[in-house]
Amino acid sequence: MKNRMVPSKAAKIVLGCCLALVLARSFGLDHSTSVVTITLLSVQNTRRDTLQVAARRLCAFGASLLISSVIFRWMGHTIPALGLFLLVFTLACQQFGLLDGLSMSTVLTLHFWAAPTLTARAMFNELALMLLGIAMGVLMNAYMPRLIREIREDQRRIDGAMGRLLEEIARLVLLEGDRDRAEEQLQELSGALEQSIARVSQQMNNVIFQDRSYYLSYIELRRKQQRMLRRMLENTARLRSAPQQSNDVAEFLKLIAQSLSSYDNAGELLFQLYLLRTHFRSLDLPETREEFEARAVLFELVSDVEQLLLAKQEFAQSLTPEQIRLFWEESSGSFV
Repeated sequence: MKNRMVPSKAAKIVLGCCLALVLARSFGLDHSTSVVTITLLSVQNTRRDTLQVAARRLCAFGASLLISSVIFRWMGHTIPALGLFLLVFTLACQQFGLLDGLSMSTVLTLHFWAAPTLTARAMFNELALMLLGIAMGVLMNAYMPRLIREIREDQRRIDGAMGRLLEEIARLVLLEGDRDRAEEQLQELSGALEQSIARVSQQMNNVIFQDRSYYLSYIELRRKQQRMLRRMLENTARLRSAPQQSNDVAEFLKLIAQSLSSYDNAGELLFQLYLLRTHFRSLDLPETREEFEARAVLFELVSDVEQLLLAKQEFAQSLTPEQIRLFWEESSGSFV
């Protein structure tokens, strides 16, 4: 699956290679078919990758011109000269992290090595091929499908899965829930998170000058909360009875489920949780061992809930004013 060619990328490669070849021939460039290979290798999966690879290849080509002009003038266009060039150029690419441009620059350098003499026109011709191929690759990746809509749809699905899981945990607290259904909902949440993280990574690489790290931070928040929900689900398995406090905990879990997408820093919910804990402390001590064990589990659940809310608060406080403006205000009250 990882090596499967995306149809849109294949179309870009075909179109870019053909256009580059037409332009190279119209400009009267020698070895014009080489521009096809350059364009093909220049079309990367994302705009950021394309620009970064293009920069490294241009640097590598500049190094190859400098090294070859010195060696070929000194030793002539001979096989030993070519061998020395390859040795020096390969070591230079390794040293400066320019291996992306090693093969492409070597192919272009071979063109004027095969010529009787090294002329300025030959060097300009190869430079023009390189620039044309890279420019066409960048042009083909100028359009990337914007995944913002898909990402937000993923986030709505994640929040929905989290809400349903919280409500099922609330029912389990009351000994009324379905544990198998809760496990399925946890798996559904895991799948939604994995799919969304792939979209987020792709979108971040396709946006060069605009900050989209908000989406990655959001997914990290939900993954952290997912681990907490798993622990809460495991704790409910230890409940053998539902004391009076179970109703309060269940209602609070439902309240969290309904507020997952609200735009706040969880401060209000944390305050309500404080009041809930204060109320628990005011109650009489448990009268039976069964009630004591159940209340101990509920106490752990409340602690997990606190961590769940603190994670959201930490996320909100980590956002910059610009991120708040872009992703909070423009979303008309939606947390995502």
